Amino acid sequence: MSEEPSTTFSPLEAGERLFLMQHLVSFMEMAQAADAEPREDEPDIDTPQVADRLLRWWRAQPEDARPDANELVWAVATGVGEYLREVAHLDWRLVTQGEDAYLALVADRGDTNLVLAIADSVAKRFDASEDDAICEYLSGLGEHVEGLLRGENDPPPEPLDAGLEALDEDDEDDRPAP
Repeated sequence: MSEEPSTTFSPLEAGERLFLMQHLVSFMEMAQAADAEPREDEPDIDTPQVADRLLRWWRAQPEDARPDANELVWAVATGVGEYLREVAHLDWRLVTQGEDAYLALVADRGDTNLVLAIADSVAKRFDASEDDAICEYLSGLGEHVEGLLRGENDPPPEPLDAGLEALDEDDEDDRPAP
């Protein structure tokens, strides 16, 4: 009988933060292109509803006119992940278990961790027939994230672009001298 590999949770490095930032920008650009953004008369529309609108828009497009499915999954996952990160005590982490590694949202709950593999969760709902697959998924998380919602006095989450200066400096160090 083999032992289950240990799981580690590492802070994101600059390249992983850049990856998420690029997909967050893609989420916003796709939402704009799909006319999925909230309108002035919809003050209660938030990221999960925009994500559902974006998935409905994608499914309605002819196959040859659709954005790449993987790009859309990562864009929606990053948009929803940032929403969760802002409203709950969740942080992006690189989760490593044996030979496997993935980006996830993690909350430290003392003796256990809450781990949301958000890209996998979005991918599973990608072709769902429900019009509100993302909102349904998030409403199902209620019992798991209860007590994690950020209060007014909680520190804001670290921005995704924190540490990217180091990546820029590394790129400059790798450039040949003139």
